Amino acid sequence: MAPPKDLLRDKASDAMVHRGWLSMYTSSDSESSHNKDNARDQVLSEVARVVSMYQGEELSIRVTGHSLGAALATLNAFDIVANGYNRAPRAAVAALAATGCPVTAFVFANPRVGGHDFKSRFDGARGLGPRLLRVHNTRDVVPRY
Repeated sequence: MAPPKDLLRDKASDAMVHRGWLSMYTSSDSESSHNKDNARDQVLSEVARVVSMYQGEELSIRVTGHSLGAALATLNAFDIVANGYNRAPRAAVAALAATGCPVTAFVFANPRVGGHDFKSRFDGARGLGPRLLRVHNTRDVVPRY
């Protein structure tokens, strides 16, 4: 387990997440022939662009994933809300500027991402935490870990 400092900056000491999932979400490879940015930066830059582009309209953000992708989707949904990427910089609607648009993660066969304190922070991020729909087969062992 590791503190998600990139997601929470200095407030991350109590919220621990799985080191492997966090590494997959935040690590970059400057030698990659595909993309030199990490998954976090790629997604957040696009979310910021879309939220800014559609700031006068009703908007919601949905992320999804299966297994490893579900773990990354969970971190991403939390990151979007905790760091205000779901809020338009100059929102035309005052309520949207204060709370942001809703963020929902639809995750399938999601392994556990963090401990109890992370769950508490996930549920209470920015007063309007991201929503999570977690779907798993009861006989599948991966979501139990």
